[in-house]
Amino acid sequence: MEPTCVAFHLEQSEGHFWFGSRRSFLQSRLLSLFKKDDVLLDIGCGDGRELNWMLRHVGRAYGIEPDARLGAAARERGLRVQNMPFSTADGVECTPTFITMFDVLEHLPDDREAIRQIYHLLPASGIFAVTVPAHQWLWTSHDVANHHYRRYSKPALLAALQGAGFKIERVDWFGAAALLTAVALKWLGRDQGALIQSNNGFMTKIATWEYTLERYIRVPFGLSLFVVATKHDAQT
Repeated sequence: MEPTCVAFHLEQSEGHFWFGSRRSFLQSRLLSLFKKDDVLLDIGCGDGRELNWMLRHVGRAYGIEPDARLGAAARERGLRVQNMPFSTADGVECTPTFITMFDVLEHLPDDREAIRQIYHLLPASGIFAVTVPAHQWLWTSHDVANHHYRRYSKPALLAALQGAGFKIERVDWFGAAALLTAVALKWLGRDQGALIQSNNGFMTKIATWEYTLERYIRVPFGLSLFVVATKHDAQT
């Protein structure tokens, strides 16, 4: 990410509506899946705020964060975070049973190879939970600034996971109101960064309300995709 995007993450990941809303959504989908003996690996853990709450629901948890500033912030929280690229995943400290990757896959040049590595890291019945930004037609300068390589369609993401051997367990859209807002902004010649960087105003309140509602219902479209997949055999 550009330095300004890293700075925004560090400054806003606690109180900003987007980070908070995504966190609540993830908690509503993941808490029932965690087991007390799970070893969790959060790839691209950022400053560790998601890893911090997940740690309370599993046996062990650690992260990988290539960005030095974000990794340092996570370690300041007392979290176990390795500062290395995902391509050296054979250096992880122990075998995870649950891997999370929240808005990270789009940053990787070869996403299919990354998914294959994740598959091989997991034991049989291991779980992989991933979120990605949706809709390539929404590509804007916001994606460029965040060093994205792509946005995803549902078929493309599921094909990449299934191609590596994963069994799809759950697929959810989230951010329905945010999607409508992003479309309106694009039509006006602006990008979704204008929504994300704002933490006030009518659009923000509507998006926050919709994200909150999505904790309890499933919506048919959204700005992001959430998928849970399992390794269904002992293939290595």
